[in-house]
This record gives sequence, C-alpha cells and structure tokens, in this order.
Amino acid sequence: MTEVNALKSTGIYELKVLKEANHEVIALGMKSAYRDRPQYKKVLDNDFARYKEFDHPNIFKYVELKETENLGTCIIMEWEDCRPLSDYVAESHSEEEKKAIINQIAEALDYMHGRRCVHTALSPSVIFVTTKGDNVKILNFRQRYADGLKQPMDTLKFVAPEAKDGTVTLDARADIFSLGQVIKYLNMPLSYRPVIDECCSFGRNERFPDIDAFLSALNHQKRSRADYHEGSNTGGGIQFGNKRKGLALVGVIAALVVLTAIWIFRQRSQADDAANAPQTEQVENIDANAANPTDSQSVGTNAANATPTTDVSFLDELMPQVKTDLDGIYAKAKGKKSLNKKVANYYKGLRKVLLQRGLNDDQLQAFDKAFGEYNAQKKAE
Repeated sequence: MTEVNALKSTGIYELKVLKEANHEVIALGMKSAYRDRPQYKKVLDNDFARYKEFDHPNIFKYVELKETENLGTCIIMEWEDCRPLSDYVAESHSEEEKKAIINQIAEALDYMHGRRCVHTALSPSVIFVTTKGDNVKILNFRQRYADGLKQPMDTLKFVAPEAKDGTVTLDARADIFSLGQVIKYLNMPLSYRPVIDECCSFGRNERFPDIDAFLSALNHQKRSRADYHEGSNTGGGIQFGNKRKGLALVGVIAALVVLTAIWIFRQRSQADDAANAPQTEQVENIDANAANPTDSQSVGTNAANATPTTDVSFLDELMPQVKTDLDGIYAKAKGKKSLNKKVANYYKGLRKVLLQRGLNDDQLQAFDKAFGEYNAQKKAE
C-alpha cells in the first residue's frame, strides 16, 4: 500500500489514505509513540470487533484489522473521494442542501443508536462529504488523548457537558448535543434556532430524547424514515432499504386536525339545519326537553334556562386515532423518560389543536379524561 494523503488527527491515532491495488482505503493506526503500548492496541482491537458489522451508507465501513509495515496494527476502512465538512461549509450551498447534510448525519447516528452505540465524538473533524453527490461519510471512532496530548478547543465545544466530566453513562442525547453544534457550524438560518437550542441544552433531560424527535422538529412534517434491510449488492455486502419508521409528531397532529375539522363541520351543519327548521319543530323539541330534564336540571325549570348537555360526540372519531398513536408511542419508547416526554408532547400538541378548533372547556375536559384513562391503561399493561 502506498500513502496518498494524511488526514488531520490530534489524539493518539493517525489517519492516512492509502492506495491498495486499484482503490483507496483509510488506515486508522496509532502514532509511533503509542504503538508499543498494549493497552492502546487492545482498544484498537476492541473497536474493530465492536463496529466491524456496522454497515450504513453514511458511515465509513470497517473492512479489516491489519498489520502494516509503516503504521503497525491498523483498522482498514473503506474510502471514497471526499472533502472534510470544513471545506463543504466554505463552499456556497443552499439551506436545503445543508439541511440534507444534517438529515444524513442524523440517519447515521440513528443507525448507531439502534445498535446501542453512542458516537460521543461527533464534530466536523470526523464528518466528510463526497465530491460526487454530496453524501455524508462519518468516521466512527472516538479520538483518544494521552500524556501531553489535549483535545483542542475547536473540537471540545462539540462535546456534551456530561461527556466532559465523565460522571454519567452517555446515551443518545450526548450525540444530539454534538449534532446541534454541527448545525451551528453549518450556519443555518435563524429559524433553526429553536432546534439548535433544544439540542444544545446544558441539561440532557431538556434535549430531544432521540433522533426521531429531533427529525420531527427539524423537518416540520411526517417523513418516511430510511432504514435498512439485508440484501446482496455487487460487492457482496449489505444494501439498505426501509425497515422502521420514526414517529413524526407533527404529522400525527396534522392528521388529527383533519378529524377535528370534520367534527367542526358536522357541528356547524347541524346548527344550520336547526336554524332553518320549521318553528313548530323547534317548539316541539323544547317541550320535549322541558318534559325530560337532565340530572343537572330541576323539575319545573323551563327550556329557555336549561343548561345544554355538552356534546362529546367528537371523541367517537378522535379517540380511536389517539389510541392508535399512543399504542405506537408505547411500542417504540426507549426508556421511561423518553416515553413520558413523547406522550406529554403528543398530548400538548393535540390539545392545542383542539383548542384552536373551538372546543369549549367541558369538551376539553372530556378529552382530557378520555386521554388520561387510556394512557393510564397503557401504563398498567
């Protein structure tokens, strides 16, 4: 193998693009001062064993663990012609083009999180963009520092607070913090500020709980998530298709808007019919109501002063969809905290829609009761 290019590396590892036969690869090895230290070689061995099965179009694939003449033990990874994210940012790209980059990074992280892996070191230094097609390629390894080597400030700002102090076990929210910093780095418009702020909250409980929630906020619409199925390609590897769909809260609420709109339309149609009905029919209805008072009315109260019964018929159309959505949230939840936040966000968004659609306090209370009862039922299961 002949060296083509050396990639920037500030820790104990060094990264070099090598030409092997008629194609290029990345060699991830240790700098000469660390090659003879067994503890670092063991880390390299463990990393290869853990990630060699990972196969995703936006992550550089591990190919083999190999002894080389000039670099010692190396992890060999696939490579294609790329430029670092810093070069991409220096170019002139539209908001939509940069948003596509963010989505690809998020998809790569989601793939890793689905396999119980947290990157923990996401920064522009490990993100590359292909020269053909502008496809994201991420280096999946954590740079390590030893002796006098210190992590530079330009990458330290991408590290989540809990990853710096090492006091807790890291989860997906550490990568979501880093992803928010990457969005800043891409100089996205101010309209992305709410998403960035939630990603980069100091307290990890205040961040998006997972990539699904992040993508829903980023894209403001229900989207079909691309994921993966096994299959043969021309290289004998694995291709990716569609396996799992993320819950898009905004899309769900939009669907429920349709249901509530139907109910409002029916209510108005009924009101119009009543207004145009013959006077004798209205009198007959009033007399019937007066003769059959509700529990809240006393005998002898006339119809003019009667309190109308709250119409909760909208729940007949709304609650089946709500139950289906809650079933999906519970089925896909990753931990109690994530579940509670998703249910709360779903409830708040839906109730806001109902309020905007003109439901009165009694109707909203009826919805709260129905929602609460089914949610309690799901918790008890």
